[in-house]
Amino acid sequence: MQPQLSVIIIGASATGLYLADQLMCRHNISIKHIDMVDRRPAPIGIAPYSLTQHPLAKIGRTSIHLLGNIEVGRDVSLTELTQLYSLVLDSTELQHASEYELSTLLTRLEQIRPTTFPLASSGLTEIIQNRNLAVTRWVNPLQLPTGYSLSHWRNLIDRAHGIPVCV
Repeated sequence: MQPQLSVIIIGASATGLYLADQLMCRHNISIKHIDMVDRRPAPIGIAPYSLTQHPLAKIGRTSIHLLGNIEVGRDVSLTELTQLYSLVLDSTELQHASEYELSTLLTRLEQIRPTTFPLASSGLTEIIQNRNLAVTRWVNPLQLPTGYSLSHWRNLIDRAHGIPVCV
């Protein structure tokens, strides 16, 4: 049986959402849990996918947690994340990657067989509590997978930036 990976994606941008979505669609990668962290307290663009369930969402049993107001490098180090998770993906470094490049990356990830299986979110939760960090947390905020393209996710985020918000 293939081991289940715990994954963290840095950045809840279009690229980060696309990576989470595609990881859940891949049958050769067994994902136990995906955490997404974002420096913004409330990342935009996830609301349309929080209520409606896409037909592909029925195939996934992966839990997703979105943690806002966490900046990697300030609140938690990349080294700490690599000790807590089987796989760390920094979508902020992949913002200009094409869908082909991201697909190639995901195909390469299918070959990874981790030797350690960290506790993932329980360890990150402990770090957050010990440092008294103020974070926003959503458990299963997205009904993934959808199988949408990178351009679809980018278009969604672009449209969400234009929505007026009353404070």
